[in-house]
Amino acid sequence: MKQNYLILLVMLSLAVCRGMAQTNTNYLATDRDVYVSGEEVLLTAFLDSGLDFKVLCVALSGEDGQLIHSVNLKIEEHCANGHIYLPDSLRTGSYLLTAFSPNFRKQAIGNREILVVNRFESADEDFPLRRAALPACESLQSAAYRLVGLRNEYRFGETGEVQIQGDEAANRHFAIVVSRCLPGWEEHCLPVQPDLESNEMLTRKEGVVIQGLVKDSGTGEAVSGATVFLSIPDSIPYFDYYKTWDDGRFYFLLPQMYGQKSVVVQAKKEDNEEELKVVLDEFVDSSKLTFQNQYLSLGAAERNYLADAVKLVTFQKVFETETLQKQTVAIDLVYPYPFYGKPEMTVDPDEFFELEDFNAISKELLQAVRFRERKEGYELTMVDYDVKAFLTGQPMILVDGVPVDDLSRIAPLGSKEIDWIDVVPYQRFYGNLKMDGVLAIYTKKGDLAILPASPSVLKTEVESLQQPVSLAVPKSKEAHVPDFRQVLYWNPDVAISDSLQISFRIPDVKGTYRMQLIERRDDGQLFERTEYFTVSE
Repeated sequence: MKQNYLILLVMLSLAVCRGMAQTNTNYLATDRDVYVSGEEVLLTAFLDSGLDFKVLCVALSGEDGQLIHSVNLKIEEHCANGHIYLPDSLRTGSYLLTAFSPNFRKQAIGNREILVVNRFESADEDFPLRRAALPACESLQSAAYRLVGLRNEYRFGETGEVQIQGDEAANRHFAIVVSRCLPGWEEHCLPVQPDLESNEMLTRKEGVVIQGLVKDSGTGEAVSGATVFLSIPDSIPYFDYYKTWDDGRFYFLLPQMYGQKSVVVQAKKEDNEEELKVVLDEFVDSSKLTFQNQYLSLGAAERNYLADAVKLVTFQKVFETETLQKQTVAIDLVYPYPFYGKPEMTVDPDEFFELEDFNAISKELLQAVRFRERKEGYELTMVDYDVKAFLTGQPMILVDGVPVDDLSRIAPLGSKEIDWIDVVPYQRFYGNLKMDGVLAIYTKKGDLAILPASPSVLKTEVESLQQPVSLAVPKSKEAHVPDFRQVLYWNPDVAISDSLQISFRIPDVKGTYRMQLIERRDDGQLFERTEYFTVSE
């Protein structure tokens, strides 16, 4: 395969939304302009000080506008930073990073085009590239900071020592990156003028929004008055519910959580004879991009650069080189118990002789629970310890934190399947949701296999807040292990007053590198300073 395909990257002016050094500016930046499939894109977003968002969603989409992947970033001091993975399956071409507001309509507030090269594809001399038709952007204003100690040329294994000096003793926020680059890129951007007038409901909250629609699976019409349960299975499960309005829609605001979560959303309505269907909102491409064919003839320098990039990433994949390391996040444990409160009784079946099903467990181990099999099905009630009488309704039954109405699904569970059981033999209220007791069963597998396959029950994976990461520190240099890093330094949010000293180790990769500083002042104005240097053997 000819390496010309990589060249298309070069001429492709990948987007840096660089225009606008105004106060009302949203700016989305990345550590580089050109990537190889399988890499991580490091992100930094500067938000206008007038936008009081706490969470920023950044989505990666292709030329067809379909969502590929998205991340949710916590915003602090009107800045957000994180990373987004480029799957190995991405074809060579133009892709869009879009930053969204967290309001219900998920409107775009910033875009940036990037170019991705698939390391397994081949191409001819003239490669037909479909890319976003974007206007040229103005550059950011030039920052007055000086980079003292940055040399024009370095050799493999040396250490760069640079002091960033300013003329004024004022605290300002910077994003600083030192990375390999291809000089001469013409940058483009996609201007965004969002209508953010109706975003007050969620902008002041910290967390990720899950929203969707409940409809009749037969007619497709929206169902009002349906109860929607949202569950996140865990040792202390998260639970919430929502009553749909006339439009059949529901909204959940998750608390501060990090990482990928397994989520179960289910809907029910007592007087609805038809089966309900739960549908989560999909990615909305509000930017309405248009793409056009471009044929790029690549020169020798561009071909060499792109060929090297593919080799470097392939080496890192083969030898499982870590480029990022996760940071520990301290989260205050507000609720030491599940939403149903401290249980009256917790039973571990393994502490007793083996019981084959739940009927045997209830009789032998659960004094407050009466579980019986009838001709019409199963029945489960609880004794209220306060009044010494059976509660009138069926208690809320949870399996791994997820509500389950069909008692036939818990009937086969015995000592081999159950880890522990919580019993709350009192009437409880959660909001205006009344529960005639709570029976919470936690299984050993925790795989939610007990849930029925139904349009009214949706099991999915949701990205909550992304756990912060930092650039992996390279290990001590070993002669037989080459250093093939392309990002040497990355600090997306650092405050500088008079000066700041940084250092970075030079890798075993020849080429041109750049040190880029993006500055955001208290009034929201953005400035930039970029210097270049070369690396040789």
